[in-house]
Formats: sequence, structure tokens, C-alpha cells
Amino acid sequence: MIGTAAFAAMLGGGVTAMAAPTADVSSVVFKAKGVCETLYNRDVRICRALPLPQARAVCYAAAAAKYAACLAGN
Repeated sequence: MIGTAAFAAMLGGGVTAMAAPTADVSSVVFKAKGVCETLYNRDVRICRALPLPQARAVCYAAAAAKYAACLAGN
């Protein structure tokens, strides 16, 4: 079985820690939603192809975290 870190590396970076939200969001740069959705859909296609349910669960969680980070401009 593949470890979480190795699996995250296969997905192109995996999950990174996110900073706590701040009250001042004026400096936040958001990416176009379409770009983020395209990346998310690519990741989800990879997740669907994984044979093990546990691997798919980790994959979907990583894809969701990457999507959120993308929308936040990271």
C-alpha cells in the first residue's frame, strides 16, 4: 500500500497546511473559477481510477484541498 505522502506527491504536491483566515481579505488574489474547476476535474478523474477505496478517499480529499487552495489564489 502506498503511503499518504507518496500518494500526495503523485498528485502533484498534495495537501499543504492552510493559514488561518484573516479579517482583511483585500490583498487576496482569486484565480478564475474555471481554471480551478478544470484542475479539480483532472484530479477527480485520477481518483476514480484508483482501485482501493482508501486511496480514493485520500485522493478526493487532496483534490478538494487543492481546489480550495486554487480558488484562494495559492
